[in-house]
Amino acid sequence: MSETPIIYRECLLKHFPTTVKTEYNPVDFIIGFASENYNSSGGGTGYFQPTWNLDTFSPEKVKGLKEIYGARVRWVISIGGVGTDYPFNPIDKFAWVVAAVNSIKEIIQIYDDDNHKNLIDGIEIHYEAIKGSDVDFSSCIGHVIILLKEDPDLSIKVVSIAPTEDTQSYYQTLYHGNPKSIDFVDYLFTNHTFSSDEDVVKLYKKTSC
Repeated sequence: MSETPIIYRECLLKHFPTTVKTEYNPVDFIIGFASENYNSSGGGTGYFQPTWNLDTFSPEKVKGLKEIYGARVRWVISIGGVGTDYPFNPIDKFAWVVAAVNSIKEIIQIYDDDNHKNLIDGIEIHYEAIKGSDVDFSSCIGHVIILLKEDPDLSIKVVSIAPTEDTQSYYQTLYHGNPKSIDFVDYLFTNHTFSSDEDVVKLYKKTSC
């Protein structure tokens, strides 16, 4: 009987990992963040840029860790940002999707190796502030996920979403609209306090509806 895999996920902002926890498989390293540009009114353009240091998280270092640990190490790019400075607020929904897909693909392809094989295994949707309807969020983000995951030039095998207490209804709509395209839900326990294990279970049941 095969054991259920224990997944370890870590968000990386400034420091490159030098070791991998051997008790976990797979290990997902999530690079944060690919954030978009906004116009003077705060409208999202869909043009994303990496906010991390490209020397710290260079293609050579990413490839090196993959060569040491093999397929158990997966590299994920987090899309969005922390807090209200990086909201989902597209100026034009159709134009936003086109720009988002193209610009995120360009970021991912920074990590092509010498054989044009891509080193990025997945993406995570990490918007903590969302303006507009849950239908718009689901439609725009859902299209971006599907187009990137189905792009033959990329190797996107894992997609996760990161809801908070304030945004969970948006992410629930996104998930229920795209259940075959989303692999994990990384719930962010921001502003939560728990007095017992039962509180954690109750929150899980509430958010998994």
